[in-house]
Amino acid sequence: ACEVTLSWQHLSHVYHVRVHSKVASRRWPSIDAIAADLHGMLPVQYHEIRFLLQNTDSNGVIPQGVKLSLKVVQALDPLKLLGKTIEGYSDADGLVSVSIPAGSYAATLQHDLFETENLPYELGPPEQGLYEPFKRVMLFSKMERGSVKVVLYWDSQPKDLDLYVVTPFSKVFHGRRVDNLGRCVLEDDIRVGFGPETATIDLMSDDDYALLLAQGGGGLTQAHVYVHQHSTDGSLAGSKAVLQVITDEGVIHKTHVPSRGIGNFWDAFSIDLRDCEITVREKITPAEPSFEVLYGLEDGSPQLLMSCSKELGNAIYASKPDDLSSQEKSRSVLAAHEGFMSV
Repeated sequence: ACEVTLSWQHLSHVYHVRVHSKVASRRWPSIDAIAADLHGMLPVQYHEIRFLLQNTDSNGVIPQGVKLSLKVVQALDPLKLLGKTIEGYSDADGLVSVSIPAGSYAATLQHDLFETENLPYELGPPEQGLYEPFKRVMLFSKMERGSVKVVLYWDSQPKDLDLYVVTPFSKVFHGRRVDNLGRCVLEDDIRVGFGPETATIDLMSDDDYALLLAQGGGGLTQAHVYVHQHSTDGSLAGSKAVLQVITDEGVIHKTHVPSRGIGNFWDAFSIDLRDCEITVREKITPAEPSFEVLYGLEDGSPQLLMSCSKELGNAIYASKPDDLSSQEKSRSVLAAHEGFMSV
């Protein structure tokens, strides 16, 4: 006779499960059959995970039909998923749902209209900060060579964060959303949390640089990026804010707001508009960052000013603000999942 029994003890109670009995089955035990029986006894919980896909273009389409591929890197594996890929497609709201066990995954998002996005995804215990049943992912439309895009997004609070870009010629923000000479456009001004706020900047040509040299601004080749907390709710350090820089080669820089610091300004980085080289600063400060600009070149009276100076502020507010439409998208979905999401 041959019998295989699984025994364990819990809270002083001893439990037994007969896995195989030759007397009952009238056959010798098979290792594969025993392993299959044991796999069937494992209590593995599967979790319904939702990914919300957002288009960073304010007037762009909702990312519908995007293919999500999750390759199982490490997980509780009763269904022998390790090394295999789980797939799903986004619906009309940009949501894609999958049912997976806890573990580590390599995620890939693919669509003809967007840059392919690769990111790690971890699903683990809530006490370790790893339980993320609702994941927000920003997708970027495929870009043509010659421009760079800066995208800011954050959590539900503070409700109003503002993206600032100081070009070699002026300051672009919610009060002046277009710099024609610097060819920089700020799209939406979001005041209800989450974002995204997006600025697109043309890279500098040889003619642009020659013009700067002729006017005494040859060292002004960078676009300086920073963020201001405008609303009084929440904190900048706790906003989970993210800045990304995108070119035709994809995401070339991604950074998170520092978790420490006092102030309402996040001085993030600068982009060289000739070669897209990033200069990182990454600090929260109480005072607005200031950079030199060559202002007034369009009307033939250029002068070097500091971007946060009173003179530049008076000149900017004296002109009529650019009227760009604002589009609300995906925020009802984000609000419905508040408390369960991360950025």
